[in-house]
Amino acid sequence: MKQLIIILIIFNLAFSSLAKKINISTYPIGSAPLQVKDPVVYCLPLNVLKITFEISRNVFIKGPYCAYAEKYLGIKDIIQNDSVSFNIENINLVTIYFPDTSKVFLIENASNFHDILLKLADNEKIYRLSSEFKCYINSTKIQNNFNEYKYRFNNLSIYEFMHEKNDTLFRNILRDSVLIKVPYTKKTVTSKPLEMKAEEAAREILKARKRKQKLITGQYPVYPQGDALKHAVDEIEKFENEYLPLFTGKSYNDNIQLSFYYIPDTNQIQILPLFYFNTSKGFSYKEINDFSPVNMVIEKLEIKSALDSYFETYDKVIELNGKKSYIFYRFPSNTAFSIVFKNNKLYSTNLQIYQLNEVIKVPVEIIKSWYIK
Repeated sequence: MKQLIIILIIFNLAFSSLAKKINISTYPIGSAPLQVKDPVVYCLPLNVLKITFEISRNVFIKGPYCAYAEKYLGIKDIIQNDSVSFNIENINLVTIYFPDTSKVFLIENASNFHDILLKLADNEKIYRLSSEFKCYINSTKIQNNFNEYKYRFNNLSIYEFMHEKNDTLFRNILRDSVLIKVPYTKKTVTSKPLEMKAEEAAREILKARKRKQKLITGQYPVYPQGDALKHAVDEIEKFENEYLPLFTGKSYNDNIQLSFYYIPDTNQIQILPLFYFNTSKGFSYKEINDFSPVNMVIEKLEIKSALDSYFETYDKVIELNGKKSYIFYRFPSNTAFSIVFKNNKLYSTNLQIYQLNEVIKVPVEIIKSWYIK
């Protein structure tokens, strides 16, 4: 009660400090008279939410020689299977001002209030219908998907992939009425077995390591100087790094952004599924098996102040010049937003949302006191 009294005193002081009284009439657009003097039509703002997710994908591709890593290179615990995983990395939620064309009002005698109307419009607290709207929303979501990954191990060896194979066969020959077997060699060209290719690749890796060690320790007759040594070592390491993934496998990461637009429109707690997610399969815009929803939870925070109480009883508190002089307005509501996946809160924030509060009558002298010091 003391807070209410203090605020009323402040408002009364503000009124007494403003010498010129402002007399206007404000109507909902459907209730306005047919003929009005000096009219201005305006609408109230609403907030459009833009929710952006950054989703990462981590792909691992096993090496073609992974089964022989321990045998030829001594590397244990090598992953033997391809895999892919997805994670929600970053979430961002912002509000965009947008004209609420369901809350349109007409001001009569608006020239008395023109400068303040311009300031309200500049601060996006109202939209004059003669002005250009600053925001357009064409869809509720901006669809995006990962590109299909097609990584291949192309450089498998520096040797030929075919080799000659000599097989000893026998041919039956009849000599002096006796059938005898005569051996002969059949030469064929076939693809090398996978293990043979792995052995050759491992041999080259070990050779490269040995060459690098000799270079660094100066065991070659001609020792490269300065940048030549660095360049030689870098090239050997590059060669080794190209061949080692043939055994250990290769991984890479990429990411995309998903964006959604939503207009809060109720004071009730809302649970809105934005998309569906699986950490091993990715995301879907539609509900499918094995995917769990990523929900946005919206809750208006009921925080009532003495200022609210004042405006609720405004009709009984103040009359200016025997006639109420006010505009229709609404203050933003403090609203809690959170993003939840499998009962885990991934993100939370509080934002000011205009359309979740009631439209009220605000005395023009109070509006004027916001901008005139």
